[in-house]
Amino acid sequence: MTGVKEKKARFLVGLKPRRKAAKLTQTDLALILGTNKESVRAWEIGLYWPSAKVLPEMARALSCTIEELYQEPEVQDDGTA
Repeated sequence: MTGVKEKKARFLVGLKPRRKAAKLTQTDLALILGTNKESVRAWEIGLYWPSAKVLPEMARALSCTIEELYQEPEVQDDGTA
């Protein structure tokens, strides 16, 4: 069971930051994916796992690969302090 929880946690670290970077609200992403805001919120806080059929469209909407949804985005250093 730990493996599933670890995979969920890795998924969740990638979803919210990428959604915010794409300047999408939970409602915006939900509309794109044909679901509702509550589902997106539940995915982000780890209550539910999105179905596999949603992942390709989610990755397209967030301009990333499915694999990148499992990774926390790297912080870009813009050289300012």
